[in-house]
Amino acid sequence: MNGTEKPRRLGWGIIGAGSYVSRVATMPAILASPFAHLVSVSTSDPAKFAEIDGHHFKVHSDPSAILQDPLIDAVYLPLPNHLHQEWILKCIDAGKDVLCEKPLEADLSNAERLFDRAEESGRILAEAYMTHYHPRHRAALARVRSGVGGRVQMMTSSFTGTLRQSSENYRWRGSLGGGSLEDVGIYALAPIWELFGERPDSIEMSSLMEDRSGKGDPTDTYMAATLTYLDPSRNGEPRTAHLQISFVSGERQNLCIISENEVIEISRACTPTNIDDRFIITNSEGEELSEVTEAKDPYLAMIDEVSKAMLERVEPSWDRHSSMAVSKLKSTVRGHLSGAKAE
Repeated sequence: MNGTEKPRRLGWGIIGAGSYVSRVATMPAILASPFAHLVSVSTSDPAKFAEIDGHHFKVHSDPSAILQDPLIDAVYLPLPNHLHQEWILKCIDAGKDVLCEKPLEADLSNAERLFDRAEESGRILAEAYMTHYHPRHRAALARVRSGVGGRVQMMTSSFTGTLRQSSENYRWRGSLGGGSLEDVGIYALAPIWELFGERPDSIEMSSLMEDRSGKGDPTDTYMAATLTYLDPSRNGEPRTAHLQISFVSGERQNLCIISENEVIEISRACTPTNIDDRFIITNSEGEELSEVTEAKDPYLAMIDEVSKAMLERVEPSWDRHSSMAVSKLKSTVRGHLSGAKAE
């Protein structure tokens, strides 16, 4: 490609375009990406999407129109959790690649089958975990992995906040894939997996199950857990991860990684923005240093990379292995909601 030639763009469709994350984050990212082109969307309220910032695309009330459009290469699915499996399969069977909102699928066996179906069909299936693509997140984890601060001994990963109570919001209903662990768990669990792995040796947990939907359908509203990993390379020396997730608490999104020679702290670690460009390092002398990184909208970073990967027919960096590993860790944590032991 020469200096004046524009890159090829991936044709995108959205099923469920009226969702909040689609309207305020992912759709604007698709419209802004030089590697993506928004072809059409489906929504129950088409009048809202006639035009956005001068961009024109087709709007349908029937989602099957997205599946039948030959100009669409990939479909973004920001649907309620319990609808993911059905629509992932429909998209794959229609010959489309898929970017599905997290959690891709709560059941581990079903998730494996979805990835298998995509591979057998020659399609790419990816989970929309945007934090992974943010430059600050990548820079902080790269520093930890470099070993410059020494061995990681412990970490705290938190995503808490107050979710508006509504009987119509599936997030309050366990049977519809709701709950704090399913909805925001990936944000707090992914850094733990990335540094410590998917198989903790023990878990201690406090959690609360409530029926706040008024429909006799309880789910977890908050949890705090300590995950202990025994390091075989250090004669079983423990490393600990403290996990905090909540729908019913004050706002906190924090990642704190404590190593032998330094501490890294990231505020608003789970949902960074295009102005979040630094993290704090405290060295062994107690001096605080600010590490400056690139700043970029994480949704745009995700759409850029996912679009390029799909055009090149390869998985994006948040791939099947990453999604399944965090899902396995989440499943182990979920088992402790009912008193089960870690596997």
